[in-house]
Amino acid sequence: MTIARRRLASRARRHTRDEPATAEWADAADHRSATPCESAQGGDLWDKMLRLTPPEHHPILRLRRQGVRLAEIAARTGLHEGSVRRVLRRLSRELALGEEPFPAAEGPA
Repeated sequence: MTIARRRLASRARRHTRDEPATAEWADAADHRSATPCESAQGGDLWDKMLRLTPPEHHPILRLRRQGVRLAEIAARTGLHEGSVRRVLRRLSRELALGEEPFPAAEGPA
């Protein structure tokens, strides 16, 4: 449900570039708080995301969770915006497939 609200707010910002309308959409999207079940599920998903990503990518996830845009995440982490997008896309795809997205580095054979 949170993803749907954020996507709606994001699309509203994209289509209406004026700030007052954006603020109204954001207020409308966050009108209710999460139920205890939704909070628990969100916490479980967050823990899984952190387990599936290497520690060097955790700042990307934390910033994105705060709603920071990709360009700003790239500036703060020193990565290229495309790299940030790749990390998030790869994690999303692997979460959907239920597999480990970042295989452990193999040592010399």
